[in-house]
Amino acid sequence: MNELNDVSLNCPTFDEFIASYNAAIDVLSPETARRLCEIHKDYFSRYGLEGAYERMKNRTIAQIFSEHQPGDVKPVAAGEREGVRWSLYDGDQTEQEKE
Repeated sequence: MNELNDVSLNCPTFDEFIASYNAAIDVLSPETARRLCEIHKDYFSRYGLEGAYERMKNRTIAQIFSEHQPGDVKPVAAGEREGVRWSLYDGDQTEQEKE
């Protein structure tokens, strides 16, 4: 099996996205799954859950990897507490803040 071309995130609706994403992670090799997680985290931090869905839905893993353009998004703060790592990112500006 060529996991990059054979595995895809088939999720015609937003509600099916997480289930499809989790199913894909389960069948991918650890390295490929890690890379997909990094892309998902990048999209989520830059565009939110719906933005990540729009950029990943109905695409093979190969398409997701080839379309991803890493951003230079740096956390505002990061740390670890009781074994849980966290990062805080600046949100999008509202229309009022942009003016």
